This record gives sequence, C-alpha cells and structure tokens, in this order.
Amino acid sequence: YPQPENPAFTSHFKLFAMVSAGRDSGSFAFELAALQEHIDFYLRLLSKLGDDQFAFDDIVVELSDTVVVGYLCSSLGIDRGKIKELVRARDHDSSAKVLEQYSNLWPRSLTGADRDCAQLNLPQALSKHLPQHLIERLKKLEEVVCQGLRSRHNNVRFQFNLHRLTGLSYYQGPCFHIKMKNQAGDSFMLADGGFTDWTQLLLGDSKERLMTSAIGTELICRLFRKQSQAGGANCE
Repeated sequence: YPQPENPAFTSHFKLFAMVSAGRDSGSFAFELAALQEHIDFYLRLLSKLGDDQFAFDDIVVELSDTVVVGYLCSSLGIDRGKIKELVRARDHDSSAKVLEQYSNLWPRSLTGADRDCAQLNLPQALSKHLPQHLIERLKKLEEVVCQGLRSRHNNVRFQFNLHRLTGLSYYQGPCFHIKMKNQAGDSFMLADGGFTDWTQLLLGDSKERLMTSAIGTELICRLFRKQSQAGGANCE
C-alpha cells in the first residue's frame, strides 16, 4: 500500500484484536450483546491506561449499521461502485465528499442525548427513506448499547453516524468507531469493529454471527502518552 499522507499512520502497525462468534438467537440479541461487550472492553482499557501513563480526551463512540446505510444509499440513488472507488478509511473527508449533494437529507451524526431515542432524532426528510424495521434496529442500538454503556462510562459521548461509508462493503450490519484526542488536541480513530459474514460463508449457514474488532496499540503508545511520561511507556 502507498505510504499514508498523515505521518501518524504507517503501512504496518501493531494492534490488539478480538472476535466473538455464535448463533443468531433472535431479536438482534447476539449482535447487541457482542457490540456492548467489545466496546465496553475498549473503554475500560482506555480508562485503565488513563490512570497510568496515557491521556485520552473527548472520547466518542460512533455507531453505524451498514444495513441501514446501504438502504439509504439505494433510496437516494448513490452508486455503491462509486462509494468503493472514492471512499477511503484514512481519508476522513471522503464520505462527506461523496454525500455532499445529499447533506440536507443525510446528517453526519445523530445522538440520543440524555433520553431514549424514541424518534431517534431523525429529520422528517430522512425518516421517510427508512422502513420501520430499520428504525427499530437503530432504536435497539440506542436503548441497549448506548444507554447500557453510558451509565458505566459517563465521560464518553455516544453517537450514531449514518454518514459513514467506510466499511460499507466490509461489514454486514452494526459497526463502530472509537475516536479521541491526545494532549496535543489531535483527533484519531483508535478502535474499529463490526459484524462480517465470514462464518456464514464458511459454514453455509445464514444463522452464524461473527464480530471482529481491533484497537491500535502502537498508535496509543506513540501518540497518547502523557507529556510528563513521554519516552517512559514500553510498546513492546
């Protein structure tokens, strides 16, 4: 791969990954439980590291769902081939560039704020593009994942990002990013995860569920050490 323009990123890097696999138990239950477990682990890890040699500011968990985003793409006539060609994970503005002409219909971020998301704060123009069963998916993500984790991690913001096009051809369903700033005020996406169809294809069974996620441990060591501890953390 070509060398990234941002010097903070390299073509090869160390990370810590997790996998959860199981069977569909109905009512979106496996997906909700696995999402909550993975995100909770990373947030607890960041909290523990923050007590020692590292500093993380303005932590944001962004939830999305490729089923919902894919449906919106079809409804608004956005070519999936164009998305695959133009959207790059390391170019944070690439999704916005593709969707710029739909910005009045497709807000960048939706959040449940301090209450349950009964209408998910969807503007009327966007709501008409989503069938009720997809709105229910987003409600469950808010009610189970966001509210459940918000009570344990009150220093973290939880948002929906239905503007996310990265991973649209990679993940199959709910996915997340965890973003934060270091002491220099620079923002980075440190954790990424979501559901894939790998075990479904491997076993020929649509009831299989597989969630994968990872966090950039090398990036944490290089860019998130407390200034007073610079040079003191061992990344090996």
